[in-house]
Amino acid sequence: MQAGWAGNKNEFSIDTSGGITMKRRFRIAMFASGALLWLAAGTHAVADPVERVVGLDVHNPGAFLLAMDELQASDVMGDGQRSLWAAVFDGSNPTSHVFVISYDDYQDLQDTDRRVFESKAWSDYQQKSRGALDLVSVAMGIQRITKGSGWHNHGYAMVYVMSVSDPATYAQEFSKLVDAMDSPGSIRLMEMRAGGEGTTHIVVVTAPDFVSLNEFTDQLQASRAYADFVKKVRGIRQIRTTSIYRRIKTW
Repeated sequence: MQAGWAGNKNEFSIDTSGGITMKRRFRIAMFASGALLWLAAGTHAVADPVERVVGLDVHNPGAFLLAMDELQASDVMGDGQRSLWAAVFDGSNPTSHVFVISYDDYQDLQDTDRRVFESKAWSDYQQKSRGALDLVSVAMGIQRITKGSGWHNHGYAMVYVMSVSDPATYAQEFSKLVDAMDSPGSIRLMEMRAGGEGTTHIVVVTAPDFVSLNEFTDQLQASRAYADFVKKVRGIRQIRTTSIYRRIKTW
């Protein structure tokens, strides 16, 4: 995508005619998104799937989706799932959409980047999406804990962006919380490897629809397990933003 898929800064600088602008604000969602390559439903574990999370400010959704559909249908994309999410409640965030790409591991990410960025499909996408969107942010996350599966096809996501000073303790307590709850979709803890601009972790909760997502949040925050969790992570975790996204499409 002209501004939606990139491996390094050079990839974002291909178009110098005004089609891409890099806004130095960290906006990220994700959902969640596998991206997230998930484990068996109902289980959680430490794993190494990788996600690229791309924040976009889309001015012309129709032109953008048309160009994106053509790119995603090409034979260079590989087997990893890709999903597009629209901001529903996101504060002052300039991002209107978030694009999440899933990779099995570092090698898969590297191989996919090389294949995509050298392709005619990528060049065509850049031309067809010119002027339809601006790039806001790009980040790389590593899945550390997940419970549930299929989030790429869930309807809504709640995203908690945070800074954690003691990752090991936080992950331990988060794992206990996840074990104690039955979510209607999936729960994931992502550790940010690059592009976080002060954010170290993201928690993504997905559900089939808006109602089930918020009813689960009510249940979670009223539980004894959550109260115990908050006490134990107080002092090592600072939540920076909480956002809700709606899934637009999955490829």
